[in-house]
Amino acid sequence: MGSRLSKSTVSALLQAILVVLAGIAVISTPVAAESEDNCKEYQAYGGYRDANTSEGSGILIGRSFWCGWPLAAGVGFKTADYEVIVHSCLGKEFCDSVGLESGATYVQVNKDGINGNFKAKGVILEATDKRMKVKHLESGVVYSWVDGKEVKVPSPESPMKITGI
Repeated sequence: MGSRLSKSTVSALLQAILVVLAGIAVISTPVAAESEDNCKEYQAYGGYRDANTSEGSGILIGRSFWCGWPLAAGVGFKTADYEVIVHSCLGKEFCDSVGLESGATYVQVNKDGINGNFKAKGVILEATDKRMKVKHLESGVVYSWVDGKEVKVPSPESPMKITGI
């Protein structure tokens, strides 16, 4: 795949899809990164809050990631025991092969070593080049994070390690 997509390009692609799909979709991917060259990692803080009960995680310190490929991109936030990944795919043939709807937004939440539902549909509530806020369609829990300084030495493992395919 060779070509690199910058964070601003991924962000622009995310915003374009948001507009096309009335603010609820994002370009992202359900596959493992082919190369760290396609991903950027950032120091970040984030967390989650249940809009119905106001219970939440408080502020969590971790890393965020933005990954991009010609047909897809992914964003997420992770700590040692918590991870939220926003993904979608755009190539119909590929989407069909992994059982996903082309252009739909999916939000996977992995917590305490338990992988969340890879095919849980979600909605993006806010997306900028520094901030993401998302939720599952069937839940009142809102997940959000803010990017900080870029991490020049990425994690030894690809940030886009998603289970479920």
